[in-house]
Amino acid sequence: MYFHLTENRKITEAELRDRHKNVSLPKVWKSDTLRFLGVTEIVSTTPPTPGENEKVISANPVLHDGVAREVWQVVPLFTEYTDGDGNTVTVQAQMDAKNAAEAADKALGARKERDALLAETDGLAIGALETGVALSDEMLAYRQALRDVPQQEGFPSSITWPTKP
Repeated sequence: MYFHLTENRKITEAELRDRHKNVSLPKVWKSDTLRFLGVTEIVSTTPPTPGENEKVISANPVLHDGVAREVWQVVPLFTEYTDGDGNTVTVQAQMDAKNAAEAADKALGARKERDALLAETDGLAIGALETGVALSDEMLAYRQALRDVPQQEGFPSSITWPTKP
């Protein structure tokens, strides 16, 4: 990405090559090629850290003393808008949907972890069925506690995992 000095905006190498179709440009652009094209490289800067419901976007670079520096803006993650059916979608509705999706992802991850812990003891349970020897009360309680994990208060944000006997 480059900064066009007369247009005062970002411009891609592809755009520049397209504008100069009849010019044989080198593969690697050095200072003389950049001067010919009227651009300068953009110096990278560290973007700020956004808050929970914010995002960072790249703004137009700022040219100072002949150096174009990358500029960042912190903006809200959500803005109110009207959907295709003419309904207003509020910021709160978007935040609620994001939080619900995150909770669903967290619950899925917890269930996968629970299933893996259950799978570790499946061999014992199958062996008990095949041999007619019952699992210990502790193992039965452990397996039941694992199955009950999604019913815990605070699931999936707060989970008390049972201890394997």
